[in-house]
Amino acid sequence: MGNIDMGVVFSKSWDLFSKNALPLIVGTLICFVLGVVTLGIALPALTAGMYIIINKSWEGETAVISDIFNGFNDFGRYFFGGVIYAVASIIGILLCGVGILFTTAILLIFFPLMVDRGMQATDAMSLSFDLFKLYWLGFLVLLLASTIIESMGNLIPFGVLLTMPYAKCMVYVGYQQVMEGEKGDNRVALNEEE
Repeated sequence: MGNIDMGVVFSKSWDLFSKNALPLIVGTLICFVLGVVTLGIALPALTAGMYIIINKSWEGETAVISDIFNGFNDFGRYFFGGVIYAVASIIGILLCGVGILFTTAILLIFFPLMVDRGMQATDAMSLSFDLFKLYWLGFLVLLLASTIIESMGNLIPFGVLLTMPYAKCMVYVGYQQVMEGEKGDNRVALNEEE
């Protein structure tokens, strides 16, 4: 069973967040506003935009606010991914509510795989499931920790503008740990050609 070091997740997430705080905070606000205005249709592309900003932080690049819209450059792929994510979530809810915990954990690194590796939605879902089988406890702990952090933003007005992007940074750091672990272990077939 693989491991996700939560100490590393918390510290590196802060580094990622602080490097590009303004684009992440404004990007979160844009996600909320456009998500409501478009009735959720734009959310998958905007979620990808958030991970594009976070990936730039990971790579040591400086992001700009307009990077939140870069997910629209491949709208169809991200929209299809959002549909898959929504259907899996609905299935999880129908499985007595507890199933949502597992479906969300299985797809925890779904969008990072699509953004960082340029994967199609079905391939990202398959690889995310394969990695969940190896890192199930780490995925569940990361999901719970990031959800708690994100939810804490609801305690103060506009606090979620800080906690939501930080929680996404947590997921991305966990994703990078898993991918680094799998490069060395070769337990899951990773397509390194991209």
